[in-house]
Amino acid sequence: MARTYRRNKGTKYRIRLPQICLEMGQITLATQTRIRIWKLAALMCLVVIVFLFYMQLTVPIPLTFKSIVPSSLPLNRSKHSKDWFLSICVKQDLRLSLENLPAVLDIWKQSQDKECNHVYAVFRGIFSVQYNPAKIVIPSSFESKVRKWLGSSEKVFQESKNQSVIFVYNEFTREQNTYNPIRGKRPLPIPEEPERLYVDRLAKDTASTCDFCQYEKFTAEEPFGRIISNYSATAANTFKLDTWHSLVLTRTHHPLNWTMVQFVDLYNTAQKWFSRAHIENTEYKFPSLIWDLLPHAGASQIHPHLHVFLDRVRYQGAMENWRTAAREYAQKNKRDFFQDMIDVHALLGLSVQYGKAIAFANLVPKKENEIVVISQEPNEDFYKLLYFVLRAFIDDMEKLCFSSGVAYPNLGSEKIEDRIPVFARLVTRGAVAEIRSDVSSLELFAATNANTDPFEVIRVIRKSVEKRSKMTN
Repeated sequence: MARTYRRNKGTKYRIRLPQICLEMGQITLATQTRIRIWKLAALMCLVVIVFLFYMQLTVPIPLTFKSIVPSSLPLNRSKHSKDWFLSICVKQDLRLSLENLPAVLDIWKQSQDKECNHVYAVFRGIFSVQYNPAKIVIPSSFESKVRKWLGSSEKVFQESKNQSVIFVYNEFTREQNTYNPIRGKRPLPIPEEPERLYVDRLAKDTASTCDFCQYEKFTAEEPFGRIISNYSATAANTFKLDTWHSLVLTRTHHPLNWTMVQFVDLYNTAQKWFSRAHIENTEYKFPSLIWDLLPHAGASQIHPHLHVFLDRVRYQGAMENWRTAAREYAQKNKRDFFQDMIDVHALLGLSVQYGKAIAFANLVPKKENEIVVISQEPNEDFYKLLYFVLRAFIDDMEKLCFSSGVAYPNLGSEKIEDRIPVFARLVTRGAVAEIRSDVSSLELFAATNANTDPFEVIRVIRKSVEKRSKMTN
């Protein structure tokens, strides 16, 4: 009896079973000399293994993130759609919006359907929604100015006298959004100079003196050196916020003109930096990054750059809040927080899926137009969906400034319930040349006020995903 095995380049190997049995018998009857040879061979193999392990620790070998990141809890596409929700739970073709959310909830809670009752309990277990009327009296002397602020719309002017304020509160992340529909209906001022021309001029004026364009000369580096790829490179932050705090730079200067290939490469370089820093010190295991684009969003340089962190005890600030929220939610409800967040947003038509990644317009945004992108692990689908969202901000919505943060699964061996999927939070930051800040004491010390409706935001993002995914394919 014989079996044929095929290896690389089509080479065939024929192995005869009787021959194997004979050789095994010879090994069994081997002399002491042969045993010593086998011991010597085993010792040599051990030496080689130790040497390779030493090289892994001392030489910066590019690693794949998947090889060292433990898998988080699996995330699934929501089984309930907006159409199911409207036809079964609401039983009418109602336009979903943040303004209509209190009325939708009143109808929803009266549903007799068992599954509708279940998803309603899940929604109300995470979110509290409060509606407060707010009436004002506008003196005749003030009318003309208010009308001008409201774009001379008689309808909106009359609505302004009987306003409504909606509060949405996440019981586990402790985040709150205060939304007044009238504030979002105010027309935005048109800038004197088109924003893209402003950015082009800014990029041209700063290119010759940009330190990041000559990063090898004018930026610091980590003790293990730099990670350099075709389109990006790393630099240690000269004035660090922690032991492991670096920058990942694009190798082109213009803040807006980056392709999907360049974008994915930027984030892959960040992943390699996380891996390399973790090898240097395994106590540091909580990876995260932030990205502000353009000065109005808080960027110190015009040149695009990520800030990457690897923390020892916990994630950075608000990212840690979501991890602790997920732990508290699991302990209380015996369900996965991130999956339920996906489900309730999908139910309301606030999500879009691309491959293994999901994006949803957050009901409790940090700032205008917040989108959360989430996946079980950092993969190609996750980064492409991030790209689609950001290009929607820049190219479709003409919001050229944005801020974003990404938290990755931890690199340690914590319990599965303490691990998180990779998730990103992305917000727009207003006009690029605007002197007035879009962040105030309201956002810093009170409740967030985002004047955009997430139900409108997701429509733009969904179109971006459909359009750009076709171009990609």
